[in-house]
Amino acid sequence: FRVGRALRLPSLRLRFGGYLGCASIHRLCGGYHMSWLDRNESHEVDSVSGSFMLLRRSLFEQLGGFDEDYFMYGEDMDLCLRVREAGYKVIYCAEGSMLHHHGKSGKSERQTAAFYDAMNIFYNKHYAPTHSALTTAAVHLGVRFLKARGLRKLRQEQRS
Repeated sequence: FRVGRALRLPSLRLRFGGYLGCASIHRLCGGYHMSWLDRNESHEVDSVSGSFMLLRRSLFEQLGGFDEDYFMYGEDMDLCLRVREAGYKVIYCAEGSMLHHHGKSGKSERQTAAFYDAMNIFYNKHYAPTHSALTTAAVHLGVRFLKARGLRKLRQEQRS
């Protein structure tokens, strides 16, 4: 089965590479969507989209399923990271396809805020324990900035 987009787990380097505009052409900058990979071939990846994800029910239950702390976003990346931490591989499988209408569940302030809140949930759960308080504060400040910018953009779109 083809799983929409192959995703990399978030890092500061990936975010910075995205802002520089080079994420889609070079691995050094990361590329959240791992766009350097051939979509016609299967690959081991960091994460796949939860919109089309297959795994054994026994593994899903062993890992405690999706983390309900997430409202709508991030739970797929969280689950994929836990799958990898349990010693399994996450594979983008090119054989087959599905169509996911990304963003069609609507754009509301609640959903936009949930998107950015998921970043903090994911960071706090997986990275904060191994990073300094200063790094954690910088990440939270960055996410707060991105959330404010995202909400401002949404409000402008809704007015026009």
